[in-house]
Amino acid sequence: MEIEVDSEFEVQVFDGETKLLRVARLDLLVFNKTFKGEYLLIDRPDGILGRNILNHIRLLLDGPQQEWGEYKK
Repeated sequence: MEIEVDSEFEVQVFDGETKLLRVARLDLLVFNKTFKGEYLLIDRPDGILGRNILNHIRLLLDGPQQEWGEYKK
């Protein structure tokens, strides 16, 4: 992972707080699909997939089984 230390974006997070986030240039692998680009880094063990990625995959969310994964026809 390549982190651009000089590159930061100011964002407003869910609780309304403003933060500066660093940028990482990387290849993100989601369900055997690779998405190359620049992504904002957050200080959490999980992240958020944006519309730019969700537009290319189909998700199956199975609440009763508490499972999720790629939907395949």
